[in-house]
Amino acid sequence: MAKEVVIRISANAEVVRLLGQSITLEPGLEGTVKQDETGWKESQLKIPVRGSNGEATIHIIGGKGTGPWVFTTFEVDFEKQHKKMDLVSGKVLEYDPAGYVDVHTEAVTLPEYVNGVAAAPHLDGHFPCVFATVQGSTVIPQLGGCSMPFLHSGPVDRFETDFRYGRFVLRETDLFLQDVFDVPLTRTYASSDWVHPNPVHAFGRNSNHPYDIAPLGTRNPYTYQFIALEDSDIVYFDRISKGMGYANAVYQHTETATKFYKATQSWNGAGWTTKLVDGSEIHFPESYNAKSMAQGAPTEFLDPKGNRLELRRDQNGTWKRFEHRMGTGSNSVTTTRRALLGQKTILGIGRAIATTLTACSKTWSYPQVERGTTTIREV
Repeated sequence: MAKEVVIRISANAEVVRLLGQSITLEPGLEGTVKQDETGWKESQLKIPVRGSNGEATIHIIGGKGTGPWVFTTFEVDFEKQHKKMDLVSGKVLEYDPAGYVDVHTEAVTLPEYVNGVAAAPHLDGHFPCVFATVQGSTVIPQLGGCSMPFLHSGPVDRFETDFRYGRFVLRETDLFLQDVFDVPLTRTYASSDWVHPNPVHAFGRNSNHPYDIAPLGTRNPYTYQFIALEDSDIVYFDRISKGMGYANAVYQHTETATKFYKATQSWNGAGWTTKLVDGSEIHFPESYNAKSMAQGAPTEFLDPKGNRLELRRDQNGTWKRFEHRMGTGSNSVTTTRRALLGQKTILGIGRAIATTLTACSKTWSYPQVERGTTTIREV
């Protein structure tokens, strides 16, 4: 199969221009080619090659029945030139080697649905816990129910012990804005963070906020997804469309009787769109090769009236600022309310949040072993 891939790229004029003539395989091929009992084959390979102009690495993901191989990912990575060519879309991208580069580039395919009947919810979004809300110097623990962080309602200062997993959770709001969208920057620490492979988030290990949530799930085949929340809890979406790829995938949440009940998640050509039944939406970027929650975190929230909360991020997914857009089309009004400013630390990694809503000044610093110090500044 690797030889067939080399033949294909040797016939592409742009690849030959960048890599040169006489393209050959190099040692170090990695990946798998699997075949099931029906004869269907799936491949996921990383193939090093060399041409007269230098070296490159080919990344492929594909499937094969009785016909030729069909690839959902077919990329040639020219690492020294910091260029990547996508042979599925025909695009050549220049990239920052330290930044995230999109992998999925397929256009949306019209989905065919399995059925249109949503299952009844069997959970209400609450779970048994011991919790304590801090009010001044008073902390009174209570036995009762805690809710998953579906709603970003207002400032919180709260401790929880989750009886489902036996974990401790801290939720503390450092900054809160009330506007078209309420924007609480609530720092959440969970003693157990098992959902994402990388437990280091915006505030360090096991510590995140509501705007660095991200979709995760199965791949090749694409059978289910879930949104990993800031406290490592999840919102599960099962596939309701036929097929195994991502371009025609539609998922639906029916587990909980919350605002996410009957919400769908689908590929939009450049990422994933979560649509709630009230008309609100969350837009996530493409994040197949994401190394952190931030690289798959939302770029935009829409409310039922079409107002937008846009989150501006750099190539690594770091949240830089957000903008409110009220209304749609020519009647829209944009207001920039928050910026995330770079803050150098001894480890060279840091962030700060700045707002101009008040004349007072407050600063919080959170040392992180892995990522330096995160500093939040209100001015």
